[in-house]
Amino acid sequence: MTQPTPSKTRPPREMLQAERPWSVKILTLLLFLQAAGFVAISVTSANPINFAELTTPTLFITTVAQTLTRTIAFSALALLAAMAGLGFLGLWRTGWPNAMLVQGLSLLLTLILYFREGPVYIYGLMLYSILMVVYLHHPEVQEAFKTKLAVEAELEEKAA
Repeated sequence: MTQPTPSKTRPPREMLQAERPWSVKILTLLLFLQAAGFVAISVTSANPINFAELTTPTLFITTVAQTLTRTIAFSALALLAAMAGLGFLGLWRTGWPNAMLVQGLSLLLTLILYFREGPVYIYGLMLYSILMVVYLHHPEVQEAFKTKLAVEAELEEKAA
């Protein structure tokens, strides 16, 4: 019988069954927590529309468009953060880039909101995203997401 070859996009089965580094476990939890926070922001951002104050059609359209855009943006970030959390949970190769994409898009969105509206909650989001980027660059985290090909290439370099 021949042994099936392990997937080149996922870590070997032994690595999945081995104990995960604590930093990967904590980042998984933090990504799911961030996704829940994005859902909470997207739900609460639709509440402050006061239709009684919207007297002109242009003011009405502008306010509704801004609120709808913010709600859609935070909902999309919540979905992407949840997918990154699932990637970390399964140690999928795409988990780390998705997590970095979430942090980059979150920082971009908070900068746009900072210069447009300046809501108070963006300072916490900025700090959270910056700390997540620093934490995602922890050596244990990057080591956990190396593919089998990268590990073999590293071993070949050391042997040569």
